[in-house]
Amino acid sequence: MAGDPDTVLVLHYFDSVEKAHAFFANPDLKEAMQRGGVIGEPRIEFFD
Repeated sequence: MAGDPDTVLVLHYFDSVEKAHAFFANPDLKEAMQRGGVIGEPRIEFFD
């Protein structure tokens, strides 16, 4: 959302789709996002 200071786009490259899914399924990620101030459920999209 252009102009929204609370919106962040992060691009990350993985060796495989399976590794990407494993990364986002890791409970440590959710904890880290909460510590970082993430509010609500993030929108995660996978592109091949």
